[in-house]
Amino acid sequence: MDVDLSAEDGRGEEYWDIDAILAEQQKVACYVKSDVPHFGYLAGSKSHMVGGARYGDAVTPLANPETENISQQLPKGSRVEVPFWLASQLALNQLVDIEVPRCFGTRARNDLKASPTAVDLNLLCPYFYAFGCSIFNLVIDRTLNKVLATTFTQRMQRVMDYTQSSILGGAAMAASAEQDRFLRTLEEEEKELHRLGVHSALDTRRFYSNEPVSTLRKSDALGTGSWAG
Repeated sequence: MDVDLSAEDGRGEEYWDIDAILAEQQKVACYVKSDVPHFGYLAGSKSHMVGGARYGDAVTPLANPETENISQQLPKGSRVEVPFWLASQLALNQLVDIEVPRCFGTRARNDLKASPTAVDLNLLCPYFYAFGCSIFNLVIDRTLNKVLATTFTQRMQRVMDYTQSSILGGAAMAASAEQDRFLRTLEEEEKELHRLGVHSALDTRRFYSNEPVSTLRKSDALGTGSWAG
């Protein structure tokens, strides 16, 4: 089984982005499209079979693949879980089919459809949007991009509202409990946008009060620096 890992994937600077790296550590389930010799130990007792074996059959895992006979093959149709960075390359090489991850499954979508702001995306998937954008071209699901866009749009309205109330006192404090609850549900991209929104709101307030505002260093324009207050 030869896999081409050198193909240009168009990620550019994302190759060095720590958030992109962490997003690709998410494990996904996939089905192998042909028999794979010597990798039978990857199939656990709950592996599902399609194609080469009856769906629902199990492959008994080897207790110690280092010392036991590793000639057992991983049958076509076996369901295995691997990190997305590996599954994506296998899928691009037509070696596996990727199953839609649970965080984008029917139950999660129903919850998001009912109330996007009530869903704990941090618990569901800390890199919900980055992971979703990476995977939607590799799964048979043409509605995933709409789910991502709708969820982001509706939740971002609340995120932006709270960037303003975060710097206000008085009446805004009455809603602090609800605000704190919602902010704890933010996934990583939303957390960063909230942080930037708070900085922007503070700078606007300082500007109209003739106070010093935050400045961007040269490195910030390149996306490598931090705010200076």
